[in-house]
Amino acid sequence: MKKCMLLSLLLMLTACSNNEAEQTIANQSDTIKDLENTIEEQANTIESQKNTIAELEDSMTEDNHESEDLVNKNENGTNEEIPTLALGETYSDDEIEVTIHNVEYLSDGVEVFFEVHNKSEEPLEKAGSLKFTLDEEQFEEEFNRLGYGMNFDNTGYIYEGEKRKGSYNYIYDRDVTIKEIKYHYSKSGVTTDLVATWRVE
Repeated sequence: MKKCMLLSLLLMLTACSNNEAEQTIANQSDTIKDLENTIEEQANTIESQKNTIAELEDSMTEDNHESEDLVNKNENGTNEEIPTLALGETYSDDEIEVTIHNVEYLSDGVEVFFEVHNKSEEPLEKAGSLKFTLDEEQFEEEFNRLGYGMNFDNTGYIYEGEKRKGSYNYIYDRDVTIKEIKYHYSKSGVTTDLVATWRVE
């Protein structure tokens, strides 16, 4: 009788042990599946991030090309290259002819000598506006905001076929060296389109 009871008890313990082992295996299997799902999700996330990075790199490359295109465009938004000339050379198109002759450094500023020939039907209100690139970059903004005295052979509008020859005199107490002079149209007192650039050697 005792042997039967012991045998029954052993069988019950074995059965319980087997059930626990099976449950443990089942739990571990579920954990492994969860880990596999997590790994798969992380792999998908990594792949998505790689695609996003690739798209950003492509976008940055396109932006760089657009920036290069913008640098090559003139201020009118076209792809025409703005001509660069040496002092004494003449820019000419269907509407205007401009020559910047020379720059004279004075004790109290700078004087720029140039002439303008209007070839268009629309009269020019004045001889144009000059903007400067300086060796001394810290003074450039201030210098370009200066007013100037006009010394021309004639005054008033420049009508078709007429020329103006003279200078703009910029009073400035600091010593500056001009690297480039940019000639702009000037309409109603406002600086507009860039026409050409002259290098000052």
